[in-house]
Amino acid sequence: MEDDKNKILNYAHQKFMKGGFYKVSMDELAFELGMSKKTIYKYFPSKENLVGEISFLFRENIKEQIQTIIKSNENAVIKITELLKTIGERLAKVDERMLGDLQKHLPHIWAEIDEFRTKQINKFFTKIIDQGRGEGFIVNFPIEIIMTVYLSSIRAIINPSFVMNNKFSLKEAMDYTFKIVLNGILTEKGRKIFNKSVIGLNYE
Repeated sequence: MEDDKNKILNYAHQKFMKGGFYKVSMDELAFELGMSKKTIYKYFPSKENLVGEISFLFRENIKEQIQTIIKSNENAVIKITELLKTIGERLAKVDERMLGDLQKHLPHIWAEIDEFRTKQINKFFTKIIDQGRGEGFIVNFPIEIIMTVYLSSIRAIINPSFVMNNKFSLKEAMDYTFKIVLNGILTEKGRKIFNKSVIGLNYE
């Protein structure tokens, strides 16, 4: 039944995001779900397959939320704030052990995640920067340099090795990265809107 598949996906998603997947056996999942391993294997031939689908659905959900924000009629600074809130809420539910397991044990899935975030940043952040420059909220620096600086920062900091070695949560690492980059590209008018809109997002 499709309900069984969704039950497996939802439970495994929550469990893996809280503590990683490498040390979780299929026997353990089956016991906690109250179903046989045969039922799990019917939908997911391996744990790798299960992790891959969880990763795919996680990315698709974020992409859908990002698209909704980008298509809104808000100004560029409000869109950036909404993106911070949306992505931050997602990252707050992900333990660094999950990303560590992906990077170490399923590097091809980690590569898919890296490719996904690179494409999304290039596609959507570029649009926001263009909009913000037109509104007078973002300085007229070369967009190629802005994007390279931002992408390099994301890859280096929103990274399990950095997070685990420096005792930051993924959300904290993202918040600081965004704030540093944005302070370098927002005009004074843009900063005023940003500072008002980030109340409650731990930027104070």
